[in-house]
Amino acid sequence: MTTLLPIKGAENLPSRWSLTEDLGGYDMPIRLEGEIGDAMVRGTIPDSIDGTFYRVGSDHFTPTLPGHSPLLGHGVVSAFRIHKGQVDFKIRYVQNDRYKLERNMKKKTKSYWREEDYALGHASGGVLYLPVNFD
Repeated sequence: MTTLLPIKGAENLPSRWSLTEDLGGYDMPIRLEGEIGDAMVRGTIPDSIDGTFYRVGSDHFTPTLPGHSPLLGHGVVSAFRIHKGQVDFKIRYVQNDRYKLERNMKKKTKSYWREEDYALGHASGGVLYLPVNFD
């Protein structure tokens, strides 16, 4: 297990984001929607590779609550368009009810998922909470 350290010089700065194992390294929240045209590539991509690779996952748009599950991030879709040795990249959050609510409130609304949340979700007019929440 790796010991996480804050960025040098930022050790005493307050943050709403906790320094936890699951929010560091390759799992560090990106918190970005955007595009990169003609992304930098190391090596050479053969011209025979032509298409789009889609990646789905989760990313924490809002700071997590104590006891959160790493699976309860917000849904994210990435696309890597590969054509003639070049790559264009796009990333977007899934614009579902939970994402819109938490983005507007600027905070997480739940720290865990329960079966009854799923059962009562849309039928009650509430927000449906599912891991990664791809509804």
